[in-house]
Amino acid sequence: MSFIGRLIDKDKVKELTDKYKLIRPGFDDSHYLDSHMVAMAYSKKDDAICVSVQSQQGVSLNGHLPAGGIPRINTLIWKGFNIRIDLYESFMGLNVEEFNNGHEQIKEFMLIAKRIIAPIELKSEKEKIAQLAGEGSLALHQVTLLPRDSQKKSIFRGIDITFMDKDEVWKV
Repeated sequence: MSFIGRLIDKDKVKELTDKYKLIRPGFDDSHYLDSHMVAMAYSKKDDAICVSVQSQQGVSLNGHLPAGGIPRINTLIWKGFNIRIDLYESFMGLNVEEFNNGHEQIKEFMLIAKRIIAPIELKSEKEKIAQLAGEGSLALHQVTLLPRDSQKKSIFRGIDITFMDKDEVWKV
């Protein structure tokens, strides 16, 4: 994996937001972006950055996001474009009762992409986008884990990529 994750402060959030025009979908500005963007993952080799612009709301167990749950939204910044990754983190290997009694029983984490939307200009880069979306999201996830969970396995399950006009990526 070529991405390295690190926690970031509000100054770095502002720098990234201003430089890459990052927003939360559904908001006209960077409304509370600093409460959602707490880390970044960077690949020097691929000159790519992955950040989260929307936190997941709702607990997902064994690959199922509850009704009314809101997915996490990551942004992959690559080749001058913002690529949207809607995903959710699922705790694997435990049921609701076990979850309510503590997280020690989590066997692994699964990041499940619900959709990936990229600008049409990158259509010929479909495989590379899929790879970077997975690697960046996993590195970002890893850096935000609690120490007790940092040794647990995390996997990424992707989805086919939708390509559209770059101005439409955040409107859907």
